[in-house]
Amino acid sequence: MKKILGLGALFCTCYAHAIMIDDFTTGAYSGSLGTGSIIVQQTGTMIGGQRDLLMAISANPYSQQLNQTIGGGMSITSTGTGIMARIGLQYDDFDVENPIGSTFNSGNGFPFLDLTGQTIRLDFLANDRDLATRIELAGSGVSAYNWVIAGNQDVPFTVDIPVSLFTGNVNLAHVDLVTVYFDTRPAGDF
Repeated sequence: MKKILGLGALFCTCYAHAIMIDDFTTGAYSGSLGTGSIIVQQTGTMIGGQRDLLMAISANPYSQQLNQTIGGGMSITSTGTGIMARIGLQYDDFDVENPIGSTFNSGNGFPFLDLTGQTIRLDFLANDRDLATRIELAGSGVSAYNWVIAGNQDVPFTVDIPVSLFTGNVNLAHVDLVTVYFDTRPAGDF
């Protein structure tokens, strides 16, 4: 059995307006990985004009493939049996990444991304295994929020995280980059 994560949109909301970070309608990508890590970049209408995508495998006892597809309004991650992987999405304006790297470089940052009072929303199509998730906001400091998205969700669902729950010292009125990490659990099924 494979782990399928369908992320439909990533955006920030508050009562007055919404800031779309990425709706996955531009910057199409399709790739797979069996070992190691890669960082690829796509351009489009996402915030900052560029998405950095990290795919990293920490365990693959059965020589399976980690597959990632972005396009058509979705980001879909599928891991083979036993794979433990990290998917990272970073938004930090334009920069150059090491294509065989396992950590992101910091880009130029956004000119005026104010997340004061915002809620970060993740829209999912499905998730079949628990998924450790971390969102980092950086600027003159760094703040982060960690949680686990429950598995066994076969229908669309939304996760809302108020930025007031983040710990750290980022100035929310001037955020330079947004990074989201998803760490998969081993699929382990046959």
